[in-house]
Amino acid sequence: MGELVRYKSLLIKNDARCQVTINFYHNWDVVCWLRHASNVIRPGTTFSRSHKKGCRIELIARFESDSEKGKKVLSKPQAWASDQSIRITDNLDIEMNTLTSEEKKSCLRKKNRGEELASLEAGGCNLYNILRLNMKEVRAMAKKEQDEEIKKAYYREIKIWHRYCNPDGDDDIAREVIMAYEILGNREKRARYNNMADYDSGWLSMRRFKAIFFPECETMAQRLAWIKRMGFLALTVGIRNHRSICK
Repeated sequence: MGELVRYKSLLIKNDARCQVTINFYHNWDVVCWLRHASNVIRPGTTFSRSHKKGCRIELIARFESDSEKGKKVLSKPQAWASDQSIRITDNLDIEMNTLTSEEKKSCLRKKNRGEELASLEAGGCNLYNILRLNMKEVRAMAKKEQDEEIKKAYYREIKIWHRYCNPDGDDDIAREVIMAYEILGNREKRARYNNMADYDSGWLSMRRFKAIFFPECETMAQRLAWIKRMGFLALTVGIRNHRSICK
């Protein structure tokens, strides 16, 4: 109950056919020159945020089609100091209401889950974290054990967040869990994701070196692609060495 009172929650539903950007400004920034955070809300999705201190928010619609391209300011920076529910209609109108108790609880659940996922592993959240797994520990297991661990984690999380299993669940989080399992539950997709995660780990990291020269390959197509890539690399190095010798 105390958490419901301490935190101010914001829920935005984007029913428009274009992306909407929400910019956050500190309350002391009266001119609203320096935004401290920004998020993109895709069409047909919702965005929630809970914070102890309010701030100023600005909503901007960004549209791009064959006939037009540009942006429209839906809401100039205004104070967010209480629980609010904002709906952006198909005509880019804004409907503002007070959050219901269920919507407030949903916002706080997402806040707590976000903090929990961020604390699971250094370097930010990944698909393994969505299933509350440690990426490094799972990848150290044998392939069959990985499959079993990921499946077990998926069923555990879906029972918590899917409304069919739990009336107090959350549709957005359930979709995240399903999306994570669709990738990690498939060995080929999981190998591709692991290689991408390794490659993005840093310029001089061993994980990037591994992703380039010793990537995970689950199918013949992945192995052939790696052989082809190494062949082009060797050919490029050979041509450069030949040119340097000729000079």
